[in-house]
Amino acid sequence: MAYCAFNKNIPDEVPLIVGQGKYTVYENPIDGGSGYVLLFSKENTKVTNKKTVKNISQENANNDFQIINNKQKKTTQIKIKLDPSKITDPEFGDLLLSDKYSQLLSKKWTIGHFKLDDDKQTFLLVRADKHIHKLKNVEMELVYSFYKMPSGGVFGMFLNVFSNELSKVSPHGFPVFEFLTGLDYSETEEFIKNFLKQDILHICFADKSNTAYYKDISGQSKNYSIPKCQFELKHSLDIKLKKTILEKFEDLLNYHKKTGGNFNQCMHELDTYFPISESPILKSKEQTIEVSLFNKHTKIPHILFGIVWSIFSVWLCVRENQYGWLILLLFLGFLPYLCEVVLFREKQVTK
Repeated sequence: MAYCAFNKNIPDEVPLIVGQGKYTVYENPIDGGSGYVLLFSKENTKVTNKKTVKNISQENANNDFQIINNKQKKTTQIKIKLDPSKITDPEFGDLLLSDKYSQLLSKKWTIGHFKLDDDKQTFLLVRADKHIHKLKNVEMELVYSFYKMPSGGVFGMFLNVFSNELSKVSPHGFPVFEFLTGLDYSETEEFIKNFLKQDILHICFADKSNTAYYKDISGQSKNYSIPKCQFELKHSLDIKLKKTILEKFEDLLNYHKKTGGNFNQCMHELDTYFPISESPILKSKEQTIEVSLFNKHTKIPHILFGIVWSIFSVWLCVRENQYGWLILLLFLGFLPYLCEVVLFREKQVTK
């Protein structure tokens, strides 16, 4: 089965695709100016010092979506759980898309939107050549990311797959399909906004087609590999979730316009907050807890009290020649500090 899908009315801005160890930015201005490509190689990436950050998360009653806010990384993410039991046979076969969807035609590991002619619906395509069936019957979540960088806003979308097997074949070491885009053009805003307004997420999972050639709408041959849908998943969004997503996107747009929106600088800043060597997905609960004298949540007077009490205890035991009481006195001296550490750790883990 072959399905031909050409579309002439999509935005001229081709979204940023992150994958295969580098950032690749395709930007074709609306006025027909020259395009450009930005590459941030993995080898030249400087990994910043790691620091434990508390992520604030909210879950809904049905536990099918979660909102996570990380102020230090200037990022809010909405995670939507996908039910693998809803996977069905594909509605489409080969997708002969317009070359404006070049990232879906040229990338072996990617995610992105596509539209069919005379169809209002926007679809998601997830492509993993030779490995797409590893996504079947495994837990997945669709993650919307709203980045408020100092120089402007960036919108991101990820498919996070909980599969160690897929991690081994991923081009960047973690089972995540990544999509990022700037917000400089109104056509891009409307395209994303219309997608976010949909009641149903229609996700197509594709492998490489056996079709060995590709011709664009003008008939010119190009060295693209056509995606072939293998299975699909439909996920219904409740009203509250859809409203929340749209509100977050509108807030991001307003922030982007307010800051002036320097797209190039935004991408450099994003690379600093999220090094390519690390997963872009925020953790719901930190796996490591950092407790030190310099942590603002730790009460410094407690540890100082313990030190002073220890000195006093040693002096008293030496004076009275009662060394048997020394361990008990030392324990009592550090008891307030130990209580603070335990309570702080419990607060972090259960937040």
